[in-house]
Amino acid sequence: MILTIFLRYRRAIYGVGILLAVLLGWRIWLWRHDVAVIKAHEAEVAAQVQAEAIDAAERATEAVSETKGRIDETNEQARRDASGSDDPLRSGLDSLRTGSRPSGQTAH
Repeated sequence: MILTIFLRYRRAIYGVGILLAVLLGWRIWLWRHDVAVIKAHEAEVAAQVQAEAIDAAERATEAVSETKGRIDETNEQARRDASGSDDPLRSGLDSLRTGSRPSGQTAH
């Protein structure tokens, strides 16, 4: 019985089988294509993030260098102010608090 049905409709059965195989192949290709596109996009985004991170690190390093330079200059100024005073500790701290020379002090 099944054999007679198969023989009678074998062209249709083969056609459906071929159609299913083509659809399955197309779906596999589409899935692999999607995976490749996603990987390419992720690589592009990773490169952008890395470039932005490098830029941010360079700007941070520059800011740290500038800040360290200002701190070193301020500390050196406080040392100079403290070295020529009767009360070096007070003179140096006053210089740091106000950011300027204590009253009555001149540059050496």
